[in-house]
Amino acid sequence: MVSSYLSNPILLGLFLVVGLVLLVKGADWLVDGASKLAKRLGVTDIVIGLTIVALGTSLPELATSVVAAFKHNNDIAIGNVVGSNIFNVFFILGTSAIIKHLPVYPGIEIDAALVAVSALAVWLLLCNKNRSINRWGGVLLLVLYAGYLTYRLLTY
Repeated sequence: MVSSYLSNPILLGLFLVVGLVLLVKGADWLVDGASKLAKRLGVTDIVIGLTIVALGTSLPELATSVVAAFKHNNDIAIGNVVGSNIFNVFFILGTSAIIKHLPVYPGIEIDAALVAVSALAVWLLLCNKNRSINRWGGVLLLVLYAGYLTYRLLTY
């Protein structure tokens, strides 16, 4: 049944257009909702951006990586995350800066340093004899993220 949909180029084009429209509208709702939530909770937009918006925009990557890991497609799971981060830093940030000047917020140096340290941590986790991230490595990464969130919530 699904394959019959996938063989119709007009229907595929329609799905593509509808998906892109919904994606743009969903992004608009996400930003508006996050900003209003930040104001209601009395926290800065930076904290909401580093937490709720980051989680919301990363859910497709999380779903893809989890499914890939369950199916033992480890290259897809890790490549998805690494590729997405490289794409976000270079393409998304670069495109956004071309469209509008992006001033930095106070404390970005700490966040940028953490990005470098987290990339190093992932690299070190991958440089073991099995060339894999095991459960303890996953726990370590989650603990580091929880520590970072705690630090950010306490400093803003």
